[in-house]
Amino acid sequence: MLDNGLHILGRAEGLARPLDPDALAASHPLWASDVERFGPFRGEGDIFSASGAGDWAAPVVVCGDCASSLDVAWALREQDLLPPWGAVLAVTQHRGRGQLRRPWDSPAGNMHAAWSWPLPPDPLPGLAALLVGLALAETLESLGADTALKWPNDVLVDGRKVGGVLVEERAGGLMAGIGVNLAQAPPDSALRDGWAVPAASLKDRLDNDPGPAALCAALVFWGVSRYKGRLSIIRPKEYIPALERRLAWKGDRVLVHGSGEPLEARIAGLAPDGGLLLERDGRREPLYSGSISHISDDVPPPSRFKGRGSSA
Repeated sequence: MLDNGLHILGRAEGLARPLDPDALAASHPLWASDVERFGPFRGEGDIFSASGAGDWAAPVVVCGDCASSLDVAWALREQDLLPPWGAVLAVTQHRGRGQLRRPWDSPAGNMHAAWSWPLPPDPLPGLAALLVGLALAETLESLGADTALKWPNDVLVDGRKVGGVLVEERAGGLMAGIGVNLAQAPPDSALRDGWAVPAASLKDRLDNDPGPAALCAALVFWGVSRYKGRLSIIRPKEYIPALERRLAWKGDRVLVHGSGEPLEARIAGLAPDGGLLLERDGRREPLYSGSISHISDDVPPPSRFKGRGSSA
């Protein structure tokens, strides 16, 4: 098992490209700031470990370009190298996974993390991504950002998407893939759908402009201090009030995009199992799959949106 602290995976045959502190620093200025902040690094070959200052609640492992940080994290977990609450950071990914397995843009300088969580005693799949999103939102708030959670797995700042969460479950554990636009974001022209939320980067929006490792260290520290001891005594559904306080567009009209024409509804809150409570025609029903988009007061009725639905 790796010690708590920052490590660079020098060699990972079949998982990621070789990496060392110099190559990491050269990949992007934000990574250079992390190397300087947490270095010097000791070791060679298979792994380099940071010997500088830092508050590390669990191991954080940085790897070179890989298919996905999730793949590397699961492999390290299976080798008993990555404990619960440990994380893997990829400098870049060439097959990053987003919601519904859509590709995730993964340029150097952004945070591409896989964060290992223990399986809660009362597992509720619909709440897992929301709980991780809450931890991310709270961490970003502690660094000066004003955040909101867009159901089911996005973090917004000033109405734009700055991060997303994808949760996978295997063998009694959870792995949360987390992408955060620290350095850059896709342009509005790259939106996959006309109704998708535009993206933004957190450049110059956070205190001290943390690099990926610094942000991940803060996230892991926050998660361990806030959730590690509580998950065994507080059931996930008891976090609903905290989640609803940050729920984007609560009380507002939205369009629900699924397999047919978009439907208009109003967001009433969250169901105990993580479904999005929608109010329509005087009834409240939970939504478990699909996408939503916000309706501004100046947006015309849903009939104008015919043909813009997307398969969920």
